[in-house]
Amino acid sequence: MDNKTIISKISINNFRNYDNKTFSFQPEKQFVVISGQNGAGKTNILEAISLFSPGKGLRKSSNENFKNINNPSLPWGINIELNIDDNKHNLGTGILSPESARRIIRINQENIKSRTMLSEYLSIIWLTPQIDKIFIESKSTRRKFFDKMMINLKPNLSHLFFEYDRAMKDRTKILKENFNDSVWLLKLEQVMIEKGIEIAKERILFCNNLNSQIQKDNISIFPKGDIQISGHFENLLKEHSEEIVSQMSFDEFLANRHRDAMRGGATIGAHKSDFLVTYIDKNMPASLCSTGEQKSLLISTFLSFAHEMKETHEKAPIILLDELVAHLDLERKNSLFEELKNLSSQVFMTGTEDNLFNEIKDCSQTIKL
Repeated sequence: MDNKTIISKISINNFRNYDNKTFSFQPEKQFVVISGQNGAGKTNILEAISLFSPGKGLRKSSNENFKNINNPSLPWGINIELNIDDNKHNLGTGILSPESARRIIRINQENIKSRTMLSEYLSIIWLTPQIDKIFIESKSTRRKFFDKMMINLKPNLSHLFFEYDRAMKDRTKILKENFNDSVWLLKLEQVMIEKGIEIAKERILFCNNLNSQIQKDNISIFPKGDIQISGHFENLLKEHSEEIVSQMSFDEFLANRHRDAMRGGATIGAHKSDFLVTYIDKNMPASLCSTGEQKSLLISTFLSFAHEMKETHEKAPIILLDELVAHLDLERKNSLFEELKNLSSQVFMTGTEDNLFNEIKDCSQTIKL
C-alpha cells in the first residue's frame, strides 16, 4: 500500500488485561484484523493505539482505568514503532508510578509538553460501537464527537476549547460564591465570547468543508449526509458581524447572570451548540432514520472525514474500527473494504469471527487472541 505512516510494532506493559505483550505488524499488509472472543482484549489494543492521539483515547478513560487488572500497583506503559517515509520513530506513553495522575508522552525518547505535537507524526481516527447511536444521543455527545473531528483536522484548535471551558467554569464558580465580583466576571465573559466566536467560526468552516467533501466523494451504496451546526454564536454569525455578535452576547451574558447562578452554568455559549445531520436523499433528520440508515450515514460521514484528513495532512490517517463489520450486510461490508483500500490507510479492525474479513484476506494480517 502507498500509505507513508505505518505502525510496525506496539509493546503493551501492565495495561488493562495485558501484562507484557508485543505485536508486530507487516508493513505490506494494509489491514490488521484482531480476532477473539469477547473479553480477550481486542479493544484494549485499539485503545492503546488511540492514546497516541490528543485526548483520552477511544474510551475516554482516566489513567486509573488503564492499570493492569492483575497488578494495579504497577505503572503501565505503551510504546509504538512508527515508520514515516521509511524513517523510524519511537513513541511512548504511560505513567512513571502507580500514584501518578499525569500521563507522559515521549517522542524518540524525549518528553513532549503538548499532546498536539503527536499530530506532527501521525493522525488516528476511530469508530466504536458506542458511537453508533450518535444521532439520537444527547447533543453534548454529538457535539464532542464532531468537535473531536475538527480538532483532528486542526490540532492547534484544542487551546480554544481549553480556554473557553476554563473561563466558563471560573464564571460559574464566581456566580455561585461571589456574585458581586463584576470586574472578574466581565473579563471571563469576554474570554467566553471571544473564544466562543472563534470556535463557532471554525465549526461553520468545518461543516462547509466536510459537506463539500461528502458531495465530492462517491462512497458507493452508503448514503450522503449534510452536517450543519446550530448554536448561539453560530446562528448569530450567519446574520451579523462579529462585532455585533460580541455585543449581543455580552448583553445576554449580563442579563443571564442571576439565572446562571441559580442553574449552576451558562445558559448560552459554545457548550450548548449541536451538530445536525440530514439524510440528503430523503431530506430527513438522521435522528428519525432507521437504525441501519443511521449506521450507514455515520460510516459515510466518517469515510468522507478520513478523505478530508488525508487531503489536509497530505497523508492518510491510521484508522481503528472496533466491531464495525459484524452487523453490516455483505454489500455494505464489501463497499466499506473498498473505500478503506482507496484511502490507503493502515486499518486496525476487531471481530469475534475471522470469516467476517474473508474478502480482504490477501491484504490483511490476522492476530488471534
